[in-house]
Amino acid sequence: MVGIGWVLVATVPLLLGAKPTAKITEAFLAVEIVVLSFFILVGLADLGNHNVKPISTSIFLDPSFFNGKFLRLAATMVIVATILDGWEIDSYASEEAKKPRQWPGLSGIIGLVSVFMIYLITMPIMAVETPEAALSSSVDPLATWASFVIPGYVWTIDIAVIASTASSLWLTAYILSRVWFSAGREGLLPHWFSSTRVNGSPWIAILAITALEILVQLIQLSSSSLQSFFGLVLTSAGAFLLLEFGMDSLTVIYMTIKGKFSYLIGVVAGATATFMFSAVILGIAEAGTAFNIPPLYYVLALMFMLSLGGIFILRSRKLRLIEPDLEE
Repeated sequence: MVGIGWVLVATVPLLLGAKPTAKITEAFLAVEIVVLSFFILVGLADLGNHNVKPISTSIFLDPSFFNGKFLRLAATMVIVATILDGWEIDSYASEEAKKPRQWPGLSGIIGLVSVFMIYLITMPIMAVETPEAALSSSVDPLATWASFVIPGYVWTIDIAVIASTASSLWLTAYILSRVWFSAGREGLLPHWFSSTRVNGSPWIAILAITALEILVQLIQLSSSSLQSFFGLVLTSAGAFLLLEFGMDSLTVIYMTIKGKFSYLIGVVAGATATFMFSAVILGIAEAGTAFNIPPLYYVLALMFMLSLGGIFILRSRKLRLIEPDLEE
């Protein structure tokens, strides 16, 4: 019920437009960074005084994963794609950017590197100062870590978690609203999805997404089995993200062949595409088991969602190859 209430609250900045949404998000992000920075400093200062395991290279890379556990590592990569994604897609989804050929890519790289650095610092500290069993069974690992190091201030880390979760909800809706707006404009969805308010926000797409979010919440409240199904759909998101990035790399390869990019970029794109598609194939084999889901159900769920996407694409008579103009 709290989630439904927050969906309604999140609709307000979305209807106000891209800039108000970004400004409110900045405030949430500032709170999150300040709290995380404080706990990182506390964790670093406490190293050596509250260690439950020694610091070693295995924290960053466990060789045993390459000896019979590689499929688990691949499944983890699929999950990590979901965790690290979102920071850069928000910028790409914004058609309101002042420099759409420059700013989205730059802000995406900055966001991705920033998130990666936060994980690179916090994860080893948590692994050293918190029992592994406590972390693996926790729905809020940051709070679990804080409870072992500075138990009197666990509520502070919850503020960061809530701020991050709250802002990510409306950013996801923001992405979808811009995608639906573009699809309505291009005729892939009914044209009224491209309707905008005076401030430029696609209000019909936003309201439709809000209604669907509330519907999903109500369905989850009504049935535990359906709640598990939506959990399966959510875990499958990482596979789709890796497929998306792999397809982006194939696009770069095509543009390289057409002479738009240097061959070095084409080689990097080829290696990236190979890695992305391989991670998806290997990850699917183990991801279902990692979430206590029979692998067959996991594969069937992915195939079902892929088939819906294929039907959506093929039904359109406007399907065509679009070569972006890279000239300023």
